[in-house]
Amino acid sequence: MSYPSLKSIEDLKKFREKIEKERTFKRRVLICMTGCRALGAEAVGKAFRQKIGAAGLSKEVDIVDTGCHGQCSRAPVVVIEPENFLYGGVKPEDVDDIIETTLKQGLPVERLCARDGEKSLPTMEEVSFYSHQK
Repeated sequence: MSYPSLKSIEDLKKFREKIEKERTFKRRVLICMTGCRALGAEAVGKAFRQKIGAAGLSKEVDIVDTGCHGQCSRAPVVVIEPENFLYGGVKPEDVDDIIETTLKQGLPVERLCARDGEKSLPTMEEVSFYSHQK
């Protein structure tokens, strides 16, 4: 893919729209691989790669190693797009549940979501850290 010279916000928006149209994956699993590595993110990534393939989802689900999501206290952090489900404290043994519940059914795994008291906050937009950001 060639990358155009982006000279304005409008150029960036058009380029993003083009990429979105070309995307073949239905979902993306974004795994923090900065500080989260110290708490097991590499093992989580390995589990996702193995189990996504075994589940026959490798053409539908893209697994992406990313930078920090700003939730280091909840490491390892995983985000599932397009729903923007935000999971913290993810361990390799959680991957099967994420595949079955989120990737196949489109539902959050409540026990991995952020909380506000008793209320589950499954998406990034519901977490106060992100809700004020544009």
